Amino acid sequence: LVVMSSELEAVAGALFNGQVPELWAKKAYPSLKPLASWVSDLVARLRFFATWISDGKPRSYWISGFFFTQSFITGTMQNYARQHTVAIDRLRF
Repeated sequence: LVVMSSELEAVAGALFNGQVPELWAKKAYPSLKPLASWVSDLVARLRFFATWISDGKPRSYWISGFFFTQSFITGTMQNYARQHTVAIDRLRF
């Protein structure tokens, strides 16, 4: 009789120790925070994106809240280049 798989046991052990389970960390954004801070950060990120969806583009962006900030910045530069008919290669930060 197997009550808990080894994966589930590893998750339970990490939760008990206040750590982000490896199974979750493999699918999530990189972070060195302990479990409680990691969950608070995740909730804040989800709230940011939910507000963006419900209220439209924010006036400012929480850059560190993105999983892959370079893709957001590249997309922003592409939008600017298209809007102003400028080659994206000529844009700088």
